[in-house]
Amino acid sequence: MKLVVHRLLCAFWICVAGCSGGGSAGDDNEDNAGGSDGAGGAPPPAGACDLPRELLPQRRVIRLSPQQYANALKANFGFKMDVSRLPPDAPSGDGFAVFDSNFADKQITPEHFTVFRETAEAVASDTARTLQGSMACLFNKPDDGCVAAFLSDVGQRAFRRPPSEQELARYQSFFRSVETKWDSPAAVRLVLEAMLQSPAHLYRTELGGGDADKVALTQYELANELSFMLADAPPDEALLAAAKAGKLKDADEVKQHAERLLATDTSRARLASMFGQMYGVTPSSAETLGKDATAYPGFTPALRAAMMKETQTFVQAVLQDDASLKTIFGADFSYLNNALAAHYGANTAGLGDEFKKVSLPEGRRGLLGHASVLSVNAHKDGSSPAIRGIAIYTKLLCQPIPAAPPGAVDLANGKIYAPDKNFTQREHYEFAKQKAPECIGCHGQFVPLGLGLEQFDGVGAQRSSEFGKPLNTKVQLEGYGDDVDGTYDSTLPLIDKLVQSDHGARCFATQAASFAYGQDVSSDTMDSCETKRLASTLKDKNFSVTQLMLDLTQVESFYNRRQGS
Repeated sequence: MKLVVHRLLCAFWICVAGCSGGGSAGDDNEDNAGGSDGAGGAPPPAGACDLPRELLPQRRVIRLSPQQYANALKANFGFKMDVSRLPPDAPSGDGFAVFDSNFADKQITPEHFTVFRETAEAVASDTARTLQGSMACLFNKPDDGCVAAFLSDVGQRAFRRPPSEQELARYQSFFRSVETKWDSPAAVRLVLEAMLQSPAHLYRTELGGGDADKVALTQYELANELSFMLADAPPDEALLAAAKAGKLKDADEVKQHAERLLATDTSRARLASMFGQMYGVTPSSAETLGKDATAYPGFTPALRAAMMKETQTFVQAVLQDDASLKTIFGADFSYLNNALAAHYGANTAGLGDEFKKVSLPEGRRGLLGHASVLSVNAHKDGSSPAIRGIAIYTKLLCQPIPAAPPGAVDLANGKIYAPDKNFTQREHYEFAKQKAPECIGCHGQFVPLGLGLEQFDGVGAQRSSEFGKPLNTKVQLEGYGDDVDGTYDSTLPLIDKLVQSDHGARCFATQAASFAYGQDVSSDTMDSCETKRLASTLKDKNFSVTQLMLDLTQVESFYNRRQGS
């Protein structure tokens, strides 16, 4: 029977694709059930910039991330799913697109298909059992009213918006055909399976209404955008009610819902993941990060887990307190257990397995002083000024890394690293400046930033020398403004100053917009009126991350999209 069922579902989706001209992620793209704001775009909120079309986020259809998929099932069907069953999405690797909200390649692979099908079967079975108590009419030759009520209820839960009239008609026809072939309980289960494998469930849209160059998102698209942006989860009843009433055209209404979401632990966890993703501290790295056992015999799975836990705990705690970038990147405290405190050389008194607030030893501060960040951005058997420098150059300075010229690897062979294995990383860099000046034009932009973190080895432990030689961690920044240019003893005090500078504020506002809207960004984005205003408010509000996320719901980029590229 299972084979017959699969064929029947396939036939249903072939029909859907044919009826809707190939099928969009919204089946009929009738997310407009809440009313489109129309072609031409919505007017910017009061006081917001009217962005040039080319700087608006692009219209898109995007598959839910594994975590969003699991969160949607839990919120709307009470089903708990193991996220690790789905293959992780991969970043594009261009230096900016590092967030799970804007991974370019979100196709459905055969592995995805299998998991989605098996999950749909499990959720359908559980939901059908629940419906036997709450909607008993369904299971014994239901009339059209009973079926319509069922389809409206589960359709809104699955699609995160009311199903369109065409969708309801198709599913009602499908229900009756299955009922005729088997019985009513089978029809209930297979309709649920079909909805849970529908593009409208697996994807969400930001297409808006009409075909103008600039279009306004629909009410339900705005509800989904806001909720997935701030909570990585589907819109709740309050947001859906606001969308139904057409209230999300009002920026003040959107602001109230954003403030409500930002006050939750779920939202703080989502925002904490933004910082983790910026520097590679993700659930994936927590499982896969490995080090050479000879170079770092003390690097155990337990220590690795403690490193990752520190960063998650620290960022969420700061977000609940002052939520300031100054604290995130400059704090002289963190949250450590006994093992990690010992690794840091911090005071271990009173510490056990639980994480507690601890003062950091001199020379270590802020997020980039975390062993998680330092270990991820390093080699298996040593540190890496290049990797660490790129992380700072792209994420805090918002500078792109140009593609290496053809044959760069061959040209650099024997010129980048000195033949003396006992050279420090600084000595290797000075060697490269002499032997490969053609490489330094690019590498010289970011490697010095990483050399300023050489007081930390490949697992983030502090040191003052390498191969018996004292380390030189001085770093100089030029060309980024009088409020940050200068010479620093190491990169950490530079970062402390950078995040409070005009350039640093515009860069972080740009990164946060990329995270929020799921779009790639560029130097043009950094220089836009919208970004400059966001950065100015960020500085005025004590560099509050939560205030910045709130402000990102009050600009044109939240409400409007552009056609094409």
